[in-house]
Amino acid sequence: MAAGDKIFACKGFAHGTNTLTAATHGRITPGATRKEDPLAQKSVMADKELIVEVFGNNARELYALVGATKANAVFTVLGAAGAAEKHTAKDCYFDEVIADNEIPEADSGGKLAAAGIRGHCAWGANDTFATMWAVATA
Repeated sequence: MAAGDKIFACKGFAHGTNTLTAATHGRITPGATRKEDPLAQKSVMADKELIVEVFGNNARELYALVGATKANAVFTVLGAAGAAEKHTAKDCYFDEVIADNEIPEADSGGKLAAAGIRGHCAWGANDTFATMWAVATA
């Protein structure tokens, strides 16, 4: 999986102590916004973000996470080298329902309609992308 640039197939997904059996696909997308501080002359601020999306076939199981307390979101995926990888997004909270998603189905080339949720990670004062998103061999 090339991190952050495509939807990947999940072998497993957990949010804190909640393990979702319905999660079939996921995505972690890093981003940053650069803007000028209107109160200080020529001062530039950067807002970092980490967006986590989870897709699956059981909408009720996915939607139950919307509004839940922030926790680590852990995807287990098949890595590029064939070994299982765990991608952990720190302090993720889900705040949006995304529906009617079209996910390519690898086996038949058709489309698999899936429900989905989108969340964001809560950044601390000293957090960096390296502390917010960790990748390890499963």
